[in-house]
Amino acid sequence: MMTPHTVVLAAALIALLCLTCALLRSQGEAVRRAWVRRARLDGPVLRVLDRRLAGAVVERAVGACGCGMGSRMESWPAIEQVVAELRRLDRVRCAGEPGLWAAAIERAYDRWLQAACHYLAISHRLFALADIDRDIERLRIEEELTAAGLAIRG
Repeated sequence: MMTPHTVVLAAALIALLCLTCALLRSQGEAVRRAWVRRARLDGPVLRVLDRRLAGAVVERAVGACGCGMGSRMESWPAIEQVVAELRRLDRVRCAGEPGLWAAAIERAYDRWLQAACHYLAISHRLFALADIDRDIERLRIEEELTAAGLAIRG
């Protein structure tokens, strides 16, 4: 037999459960609306960033490092290709090939680093330095690229 107190308690629990569900549903819709509004506001900025990363707006960054490579490069590879080549060459470079092959890999790696620097407007002096100074400059550039969000090493 149910007493009046259990009926009232059960009704109160059901009402509390229904109210909680209604609040969660309304909050979910409010959050969804906020995301849609934010996407509309961020859309133009993201399109500009996408064009820049795709290579359409490279003109500003091309002369940033001061090495003069921008005037010689007719068409720049996509940033995705630059990152893929840097990662591939870094793996080959870390394998420790001896002799002339290692020197060729270093030169290719430096050229792709230069392209990444142009895309992200990072100044470098890779081709003005030699030996250990160039190695230190490579490390500095790799750290700046990583700080800019372009991770070369896995």
